[in-house]
Amino acid sequence: MPKHTRLTRIVTAAIATATAVVCVALSAPNLSLRTTPAGAQGGSNPPWFPSLMAFEHYDSGRTKLFERAHFTGSFTRDNAVEVRVSDDEYPTPYNVVYLSGASLFVFGGAFGDRENATGSFVARVDPQTLQTVWFNQLINTVETHEWNYPGVLSALHDGFLYLIYGYRLAKLDPKDGKVLGQVKLPTGRAAPRDTSYNGLSGLRDGTLVAKSVYRERGCEQQGFSAFLCCPHPQLVPNSVVVAIDPRTLEVIDQTVAPELIGGRITATEFENHSYVYLTGQKTVFRYIYEDRRLTLDRSWNPGTVILSGQSGPSAAAVMNDWVVFATNSVPASTSLSVVAINQADASRQFSSQPFAAGGSPQSWCVSAVLLILCATGSSSWMVSLAGSPPWKCAMMACIRFGQLRRSPPSSSHSLDQRSVASLSARITPAN
Repeated sequence: MPKHTRLTRIVTAAIATATAVVCVALSAPNLSLRTTPAGAQGGSNPPWFPSLMAFEHYDSGRTKLFERAHFTGSFTRDNAVEVRVSDDEYPTPYNVVYLSGASLFVFGGAFGDRENATGSFVARVDPQTLQTVWFNQLINTVETHEWNYPGVLSALHDGFLYLIYGYRLAKLDPKDGKVLGQVKLPTGRAAPRDTSYNGLSGLRDGTLVAKSVYRERGCEQQGFSAFLCCPHPQLVPNSVVVAIDPRTLEVIDQTVAPELIGGRITATEFENHSYVYLTGQKTVFRYIYEDRRLTLDRSWNPGTVILSGQSGPSAAAVMNDWVVFATNSVPASTSLSVVAINQADASRQFSSQPFAAGGSPQSWCVSAVLLILCATGSSSWMVSLAGSPPWKCAMMACIRFGQLRRSPPSSSHSLDQRSVASLSARITPAN
């Protein structure tokens, strides 16, 4: 097995969307011990495998509502946090996927601007011992001289693993990590070495959708630093949007977006239509997927959704009839906004700046964090995490949807990167 980098909190600290872990500590007492694909059809979360976490945000709407997760601690007493350390090492983990309580898979190696990140890998880890069962590094970007930026690992309802990385999509057998199929995705007007598909999503019929981002030509920055440190990071081609058949890995359809799409792709079903939401530099675009074709929905136009001094939104999340997101996907001078847009009528919008009173000279919606959607009785709530790099000024606030007002001060917390990561371990009431 290749030499890896030490991972001290293996269980779920690998998740880039660490805010999901803030809401719940993950446990899976009722999961089957099945560890091989068995064509798990149905379930309440199509097209993903019915497990604790088969997709990085649980569902294609990126709600982070982990239906099978349970908070094992207490909301009224002090809690004890049990942290386990793996003897094995894994470089720069991005996300984890479960097929059962006995099968955990880690995707990492793709934060190219971090030490020892040499290219995307998938590893199967025994959740009880935290020992590596198998390890498959799919690419060494030091050797290929490609941009190393994270895609995502997911498990579809067929029980197989799907890894999108760089400009490739691979299908893996969870039993041994063998690559069962792989396809190179279109890179548009950019060189393949400067192209990455940052994540994917899935529609109810199983179709996968993804879109590309680019590193400026001639720039050798790696990871997220390409968006911050290249001389002209916006001087890149428009994103390519693709629909893929997961059985054959055939690119069913492809289209060029109106501009570069930074935030990750979101998919949902609404009023008997399959929609794909893409966050641009100043607005949000919606595509209809019908008859195996992706078509820009020009009837849905929310206009400009950012304020002066803000940067564009990161990925959108779906909350019933609404699409919600935070602005400032890269550092900006104006405090970020949390915005909600109605799916049926894009002119119906709410917006709030929950952290404006903080007085920070720089505002940033931490990469891939965005929104957690929580249900409290009949009320819907949004939880947003935002802050300035390197996550030292992060704050969390709950905002009641409908009024989009800031929550009482007692529910707003300051977090640092260390405290966010520590919540990945098991939490139980203290004695």
